[in-house]
Amino acid sequence: MIYPLSTKGVADLIDSLYSLPDDELYVEANSIKSDFRGWVERHFSLSDQQKAYLKLIPQNSVIYFGDQCWFCFINRLKVTLDYPSPPQPTGLGKWTEGKSSTKLIVNDNGGNEASGELNFTMLYRPL
Repeated sequence: MIYPLSTKGVADLIDSLYSLPDDELYVEANSIKSDFRGWVERHFSLSDQQKAYLKLIPQNSVIYFGDQCWFCFINRLKVTLDYPSPPQPTGLGKWTEGKSSTKLIVNDNGGNEASGELNFTMLYRPL
């Protein structure tokens, strides 16, 4: 299923992903880690402008976003999107902020505990 790139669309997609069995969720996690841009294009309905913006995101940012999503997916941690409408007047640039509070604790028995969340926010700033 293709979801709208919106707060609700991301929430619905995450709910759908987290209802998958672990092995299927790991496939999705590995896919977003290895091809963040392609994964986003396959799962969200994007306008031509959004596709162009996605292609402009620097590769080091794409790697970071993919890695963070992978960690959240495999641990079923919260992932959200805040995507407000652009304010008026125009002349503003769009920025994507990824903010993570994820944490991993490994105990002396080899077990681990993952916690935290990942939030993407679209920001608008003067050019």
